[in-house]
Amino acid sequence: MFGIENSKAASTLSIDGPTVRRIMPHGYPFQMFDKVESYNHQTGLMVALKNVCQNDPFIQGHFPGNPIFPGVLIIEALAQTAGCGWIIYELIEAGIPPEAFGANIHIANQMATVLVESKIKHTSPVYPGDQIRLESFVEFRREDMCRCKVVASVDGREASKGQVTMARIPWNNEPKVSSAIHSGAASPTQAAES
Repeated sequence: MFGIENSKAASTLSIDGPTVRRIMPHGYPFQMFDKVESYNHQTGLMVALKNVCQNDPFIQGHFPGNPIFPGVLIIEALAQTAGCGWIIYELIEAGIPPEAFGANIHIANQMATVLVESKIKHTSPVYPGDQIRLESFVEFRREDMCRCKVVASVDGREASKGQVTMARIPWNNEPKVSSAIHSGAASPTQAAES
């Protein structure tokens, strides 16, 4: 598969790695999944895959001699899976055909998806060489927030499960300036100089 494969019969999309890298705002090494195995717009189910490699930078010190994929990064991978599902949902709702997702990603990237809360239970370790199957199912969605049930598994064995709550906030790349400076109040530096 190259790009985006749209299965009309099953109402699912599959998205390859290069296209995922264009859709997701995260870059190496912090993009926590490699491709979208399936996304179903009707059910809200998103399935992504993460290949855990021995040479991933965060594996080197966690733990020397007994490498384990960090649990906090499994949570991040589950949150990114949920966030990517939300981006795909918005693109489809905007009427953009799947084959044009990469070219129209600016529509979804006007908002940043952030993890608000995670309630995850880790039940089994993940090792280099494993492929993590990341599942996200939308339980609740409103304009600026969604809650998803999530599961990470390896070879059918559950590694982590729970829920993540995501929020969308306006996103621009302009530096944030304190409201005190905008209101004309003296900054701490200006106050110290006077």
